[in-house]
Amino acid sequence: MLKQLLTFAAAAAISVCAYAETEVLWAAEDGEGVLATWDTPILSLDADAAAAILPGDVLTMTVSGVTEGGWPQVAIFDGATGWPPMSNVGVGGQQYPYVAKFPVTNDIAEAIHAAGINFKGDGAYVTEVARIPGPGSLDPNTVWFGDETLAWGVAIGIPATVFENVAVGDKLQINYNPDVEHTLQVFLGGWGGLCLATYEAWMHDFMTNDEEAGVLTIELTEALESYEYGDNTYEVFNILKENGVVIQGPCNVKAVLYIPAAEETNYYAVGDFQGWNIEDPAMFELNEDGLYALTVADAKQLKVSTLCGDWDTFNAGAFTPVAEIVNGEWVGTAASTSDIVLPYKATWTILINPEKNDMMFSTDDPAPEPEPVVLYLRGSFNDWNAPEDYKFEMEGDIYTLTGVTVNAGDEFKIAEESWAVNYGGASDIEFNTAVTLEINGSNCTLKEGGENLTFTFNITDKSLTVTSATAIEGIEGDNAQAVYYNLQGVQVTNPMQGGIYIVKRGAKVSKVAL
Repeated sequence: MLKQLLTFAAAAAISVCAYAETEVLWAAEDGEGVLATWDTPILSLDADAAAAILPGDVLTMTVSGVTEGGWPQVAIFDGATGWPPMSNVGVGGQQYPYVAKFPVTNDIAEAIHAAGINFKGDGAYVTEVARIPGPGSLDPNTVWFGDETLAWGVAIGIPATVFENVAVGDKLQINYNPDVEHTLQVFLGGWGGLCLATYEAWMHDFMTNDEEAGVLTIELTEALESYEYGDNTYEVFNILKENGVVIQGPCNVKAVLYIPAAEETNYYAVGDFQGWNIEDPAMFELNEDGLYALTVADAKQLKVSTLCGDWDTFNAGAFTPVAEIVNGEWVGTAASTSDIVLPYKATWTILINPEKNDMMFSTDDPAPEPEPVVLYLRGSFNDWNAPEDYKFEMEGDIYTLTGVTVNAGDEFKIAEESWAVNYGGASDIEFNTAVTLEINGSNCTLKEGGENLTFTFNITDKSLTVTSATAIEGIEGDNAQAVYYNLQGVQVTNPMQGGIYIVKRGAKVSKVAL
């Protein structure tokens, strides 16, 4: 019975673009692999080695084939307990090699950091154990994450340990992709537990299904302590503690959250509006629409969390928008310790929709006129600092710096003092030749160095031209006829009134505005 409860399908990793390259933890000596058993781990890591595995990572076991009969499966265990697994994947009937994936939730990370981790299985030949590094943090309520396409009999499981302290008012939230076929079937208490589903005949009054957002919410009401359905009576709270939850399809599941009732109303914010005082965070209030609201004055930068306390605790529950903030529009969220940077400093009202995990930022204050960007030439020649004598002069979109010395091989960038904006990405730049820089590009170099150089940067098209006074040929003599060049070093026969030019009279070179 217990092994049957553990035949869950693999939990797929979050989109590959969000992750670093796979780190191989163990590999078999031959292509057949090692036959996994419950008695001998394929790989064991002690607590110190397991400390590198963080919430949001995905652990994988690659299976080359299975034995006949039984319930072929692979699993991860903490180093202290022998049964049940923290997460288990059924691998029978797959196309091999098959990669079984185990999302590392906060609970799993905490357990293996305390006691280590064992990779085991039954009836499966394993060729590799690996780790796909993730973001390093998760919403504390996340008990499963991924991008798994399920079917009837192809399921994911939430282990019983999640429900150790289950109580009336807790919620189980399943986020799925509403754009593909989605008939979710949920077994509270494992395969033999109370069966719920999103088709109408199997919906119950303690369930809500937002098909537009792709969110199924199951509230664990008092009635579920002893729930009569059909010919059976289910003590749901007890069987959750024993067997957990099974979810099958057809559907595409993105995340599963277990939300304790006590944590449902806690949203906090700290930021420049209150002096970043972590000891006295602002708390959101629940309004009549079921949204959590907070108004902050003179705010430009802040952080929001489901937890409060010291910075470590606050960051453990912190989350941010996943897209650009637009005044008055809802935006999705994800766990992150990064600051939330608002479009401009103003009085903002922040709304949080706990059912959809999204936020809205709105203000009636008009956007200020954009402040001009102040740029500096920063490089190895000035220790990458931003001194005044390397500050560009600005006229419209054109930034100009004259009279500087840069040697061949010196590395440099054009950047703000704070490095919030910086430009680079061009090497071996030739004099009098425009090159296009990139935001956050690599360090730049000149093909040959020089003294009394002029750097001209167009912030609109990101073009840079370096002009050497000695490279501009003209007529010598202080009383010689003026020769005009544009800021790209190209000679101009008929300079226009109002333009900015480099003028050479004999040996003298200067920049003038006509």
